[in-house]
Amino acid sequence: MTSVPGPLFALALASISLIGPLAIHLFMPVIPAVRVALGLSEAYAQLTFSIALFVMAFATLVYGSLSDRYGRRPVLLSGLCLFLIGSGISAFADSVTTLVVGRLIQAVGAGCGVTLVRAIAQDVYGRNLVKAIAYLTMAYTIGPMVAPLVGGILIDAFGWRSVFFFAL
Repeated sequence: MTSVPGPLFALALASISLIGPLAIHLFMPVIPAVRVALGLSEAYAQLTFSIALFVMAFATLVYGSLSDRYGRRPVLLSGLCLFLIGSGISAFADSVTTLVVGRLIQAVGAGCGVTLVRAIAQDVYGRNLVKAIAYLTMAYTIGPMVAPLVGGILIDAFGWRSVFFFAL
């Protein structure tokens, strides 16, 4: 009989599930500051937000198949690395092209959290899956509520790039 993982494992899964909302909702208050800092039109400023939503939606479709084929851990670690690389590129972006590329890479990486956390929970928790999914969903829904507030505080205190450094 296998034992159910401890609270640190559950906390790690909850933290990974927050990556998607963090990538999307932390950036919302940044859009006006990015627009001014990079001299963007309203359309380009919104593109930096929309690209994350669009790409992350499609990335979630791919991660499940990849994790079934190559294993959960390597695919999850690859996604997390992509998220960090995309956040780094976005933090140092000096043009709209660089920012869009950074956000695109960040979104591809962020897509792993939504898909793989549930797959890992299903693999690990067995009979306790319903309870685990309830806690993970709670963590996933808290992220969008808190992220814009945190993003606004970071912008006011440290500038728009601090949002991406926070994600690192």
